[in-house]
Amino acid sequence: MSIKAPFDTSSHSELKLMLGFRSPPKKRVTRLNGLLEPPLNRWAYQNMRKIGPTAPIAPAPKGVDLVQDIDPSIERLWVNRQDGSSADFETFLRETFTDSFVVVKGGKVVYETYRNGMAVHANFAVPVRYWLALLYL
Repeated sequence: MSIKAPFDTSSHSELKLMLGFRSPPKKRVTRLNGLLEPPLNRWAYQNMRKIGPTAPIAPAPKGVDLVQDIDPSIERLWVNRQDGSSADFETFLRETFTDSFVVVKGGKVVYETYRNGMAVHANFAVPVRYWLALLYL
């Protein structure tokens, strides 16, 4: 059963993350805490080049067109939290400060959502090894 709570959908600037020299410890984002700790991930994913090494990767000469075949049942999923409780999918996305979430299955986009100023053509600077780790979870 989901616990309904008010959601903090603040931007990283509204959360006052990483402001000024030597941000307070609870407002400081690092490679160790920024990738998986909400709300710090709100700043980290939009500032990846500031906390870790990145490299430009040239696009393929020809892109792959992905067909959209949106599966509305994804929005009805429930996610188990670490504390043993569960949350509906929308609650999970908000609680984890998810900015973008795309599900591709069989070469088709079956779900996508973009939040907090992110968009389909946003510049995603995420280390490749991190994405590979996600693919194998």
